[in-house]
Amino acid sequence: MEVFAIVIFVVGAYALFASVTGSNFVPDSVEEIMDSAIGFSAAIQAFAQAIASAEGFSVLGSVPYRCHNPGDLSKGDIGDTGSYMVAGGTEYIIVFPDDSTGWTALYTKLQRIVNGTSKVYSLGMSIRQMGLTYSGGDPNWPVNVAAFLGVNQDTLLSEVLQ
Repeated sequence: MEVFAIVIFVVGAYALFASVTGSNFVPDSVEEIMDSAIGFSAAIQAFAQAIASAEGFSVLGSVPYRCHNPGDLSKGDIGDTGSYMVAGGTEYIIVFPDDSTGWTALYTKLQRIVNGTSKVYSLGMSIRQMGLTYSGGDPNWPVNVAAFLGVNQDTLLSEVLQ
């Protein structure tokens, strides 16, 4: 029953995103989404979807899209993977072998926040605080993530990730 609910939630999130934004982004398959989502809470998956939206993952041809990297993660996020793309200036974006691997990396990053093992973020931070760090200071990032989740950008991470 839980797996079925997760499938409905994730597929519904894509459908909602597409209807609101007019995006034509579709995951390769429901199986791909499920393979990367198993073991992660619905709250983490929803927050990951919000991050992917803010990072432009659904935009065909964007750097996150081409790199199979919905979180626009860089070397400092998960360590040395050996495969990077330079995306403006000196920012090295991780190139994952497929979308499923990229989603798993993003879910894992968020799970570390929940577990209290993130070296950068904590559950006591607001979406605004996290966003300004995550995005390198882009004030639109927390606005977009909060809007996707239907909350205020001053909402605490503990309220949306747990």
